[in-house]
Amino acid sequence: MTGKVSPAAGNPRYDLSAFSFQTADLDRLLSALGDAKAGDGIGAVSASGAIKGDTKTIAFNGSFSAKGVQGSGAVNVALGGQVPRIAANLKTSELNIDQLTAQGSGSAPAAAGGSAGGGGGRHSKAPINLAFMKGIDADVDLTAPAIIKSPWRLDNAALKASLKGGVLTITRLAGGVYGGTVDLSGTVSALNNSFNARMTATNVNVGTAARALGDTKRVDGVATLSLSLSGSLASTADLVASLNGDGKINGNVRFNASAQEQLGGALAGSALKQLGKRLDKITGGTGASDELGDLRAVLKVANERFANRTGPVAGTIAIRNGTLHTSDLRVDGNRAWAITEADVNLPAWTMVATTNVFIEEAPQAPYAIVRQKGPVDNPSRSVDRGPAAASVRPPAQPDAQQPGAAPQQPQQPQQQPKPTDPLKKLKKIF
Repeated sequence: MTGKVSPAAGNPRYDLSAFSFQTADLDRLLSALGDAKAGDGIGAVSASGAIKGDTKTIAFNGSFSAKGVQGSGAVNVALGGQVPRIAANLKTSELNIDQLTAQGSGSAPAAAGGSAGGGGGRHSKAPINLAFMKGIDADVDLTAPAIIKSPWRLDNAALKASLKGGVLTITRLAGGVYGGTVDLSGTVSALNNSFNARMTATNVNVGTAARALGDTKRVDGVATLSLSLSGSLASTADLVASLNGDGKINGNVRFNASAQEQLGGALAGSALKQLGKRLDKITGGTGASDELGDLRAVLKVANERFANRTGPVAGTIAIRNGTLHTSDLRVDGNRAWAITEADVNLPAWTMVATTNVFIEEAPQAPYAIVRQKGPVDNPSRSVDRGPAAASVRPPAQPDAQQPGAAPQQPQQPQQQPKPTDPLKKLKKIF
């Protein structure tokens, strides 16, 4: 080290223009110095740069490494008030919150349907301890290549926040997420264990997000979401049950269907037509053909007007005391659109939803109605024809050869994929 030390009585001062510090185990070092709390598992620590101060102030400017994080910048600490005050302007390497807090490694996951420290239920009832926020004041300006909290990753992250009197104010937390950007601000209070936040996520890749969060390839596209939220931080269960907020979404989405699924729908449609004819021949009427013909047409609407087509999506959501409601979530297909009204009980993770499907040929009433009820992850679904189905059917390619057309050459039969449940595929699209 290089610099000056002034051993003034009662308030020694130091001004080191160059210093270097390194230890392989901060726990052992602090224990040797008589600190009962040791280093709290920090492990290897190093720092170098310039430092000056006295018994009440510390000013550091340089670089450091701790818990696998490398950083540089300026840190000023004031110890003369009721609580310590820290001002930091830092640039760090990636910050993995799970690793820094020793979460997500070495501990067994909670059993399905239970919660750690929670007394049962989907969400933990263990108290969230924010008392540490009352013991320090801080101003932080930080940038990092990424801030990671599984399954989330915020790239090119920038954080500007202050902590005073037990209230954390996030002026701005911004970065890249799933191909788009997110900008968040809000407050967290340790005085009454509450929070409020405002977030805008712009041009987020829906497919990337869906695969990261739910391992599904059912949807792709780009969407923008704005959302305001508030609630209690007494526990995770209280947070979810007390959640309130409003938001809106818009963008363009594509609902993916594999060739096998589309072929399954086509084969099912052809089978329904033949079945209707046979039943009518047995009964001497036409009701079966009409009913099954409507269902066949619904399959064609799903296959030809929504599946594998990119279309606009827009809607609003309202969250009141843990229940999410939307009445206008609209997805447009090719000369068709679907409007969903839904209620999602977030604490119980259950839903009740109705999707009305309209076609351009009969826009005054739903052509098909899809109802969903039960667990959000696996609700029961039903598909029914709507009022418009009785009056009009969308144009369809005929199954039989048209008069005057050149005769088709006989083809060798090919082994076709077996349609497992075409209605199940239809329900997934909506």
